[in-house]
Amino acid sequence: SERVALESGDVLVAFTDGLIEADDASDRDALFGEDRVREIVAEAAARGDSAEELTKRLAEAALAFSGQAHEDDITLVVMRRL
Repeated sequence: SERVALESGDVLVAFTDGLIEADDASDRDALFGEDRVREIVAEAAARGDSAEELTKRLAEAALAFSGQAHEDDITLVVMRRL
């Protein structure tokens, strides 16, 4: 097993496939995807958002992307080292 040390300000995000596989309500072939997750996490980290704020942003963005009609569960675990 490998260990990773989190430094002050680092963010760790774990999620189920329901997040990245949220599909666009108008184009079922378009998925929310890992790139959108990375972008939201990077922006939130740069702003200094809390883990709670980042969790909310990710969930709201995926639901908005899917037109509030998401069919799969989304589980998020977000930690930010203070």
